[in-house]
Amino acid sequence: MSFVERRELALEEKKERARLVFLEYQKKFGFNESAAFQSRIDKMTGMDHGPYHTEGDPVIHTGLVVYELDTLMSSCKEGFGSDTYVYRGVSLSQSDIEILRISACIHDIAKADTQKYDVASAEQAELVGVTSEQVLSAEQVRAHILATITGISVEELLALGRGKVLKQIEHLSEDDRQRYEQMMRDLGASHEYPGLIVNFREHDTVAATLIPTLLAESGQAERLDAAAQDDIQFLVRYHMKLLRPKDVSQKLAEEMFVTDDVWSDRRMALLIFHTFADDAASYRKGKTAETRHAFQSEVNALLDGYKEVWIKKQEEIQKQQQELERTKEALGGLSLGEFVSQCGVPTGKAFGVAMGKAKRGLQEALAQGLDPAATQTYIRHIIIQ
Repeated sequence: MSFVERRELALEEKKERARLVFLEYQKKFGFNESAAFQSRIDKMTGMDHGPYHTEGDPVIHTGLVVYELDTLMSSCKEGFGSDTYVYRGVSLSQSDIEILRISACIHDIAKADTQKYDVASAEQAELVGVTSEQVLSAEQVRAHILATITGISVEELLALGRGKVLKQIEHLSEDDRQRYEQMMRDLGASHEYPGLIVNFREHDTVAATLIPTLLAESGQAERLDAAAQDDIQFLVRYHMKLLRPKDVSQKLAEEMFVTDDVWSDRRMALLIFHTFADDAASYRKGKTAETRHAFQSEVNALLDGYKEVWIKKQEEIQKQQQELERTKEALGGLSLGEFVSQCGVPTGKAFGVAMGKAKRGLQEALAQGLDPAATQTYIRHIIIQ
């Protein structure tokens, strides 16, 4: 038996175990009683999942995510018989583990609602071996569909380029967009045009909107407190973000992990945990143990770097706040800018020059231990020199 055959056999065995684990968790968390959940599971069974998921349809993938999550957990248990898990130095409770499992079960549920087909990108074409001729053929058939709906000629649409065509699609009315998407879906599912590739854009956002219904129908809404439900919302809403590290900015990292001016190591650990399980459950051309390890290292280094930048910014903000408080104390409750204004300095270049002199004067006054009145007199003298 060749290595490829052994690997495929190993995946098939894993998929069967994952299927059973997923069924177990559906029952445990009540999702087998949720009409919204089960109707989407039925719809996604056998669904085209695209080039980034050669392991199978979204149901198979979700089962594998749950399975990989449990595999990752087994390596993080604090000790034999312990109920505590430690990941990235963060202790995760049984409640945290349950939150991760529930989120894994439902994170891709909206793929049932968001499956679309579009012309393959350069990355997708390379991944599945689509030729430039096949991409052109897909562009042409898309143009024909849009021409039917918009009245714009096929020639004009082909001349617009990918970005402007997508804008045309965005500006369609709701009815026309649904009509366009269904026609593209029918053609894509027929496999007549290899250059048409499936996507599930916004499935994370849509899934987050389904969570209240899913938790209510499964009975979890009554059992879980508001904080746990918020954590599930967080994990589902952001589960795609770390899968493309190059798209994660400092701003996004702070949006995800900073709450009430506190960086949450716990939330960062939960999202990384979920992301690594999701990545381990995704199979495609070029994915190896080495690329997965490199991905994990990249994510960890990226987020640790963003956290360090945030800490330094907070330290600088705190330093500035302390300086402001010190200034107000020295000037009898006035900020330096307010004091310079009271000295009659006009706005503009002269004000900037005066502020520079005032800062120097303030430091000298503080060094001399002058009281507020004397400090004001001292700085005023320096300003008018």
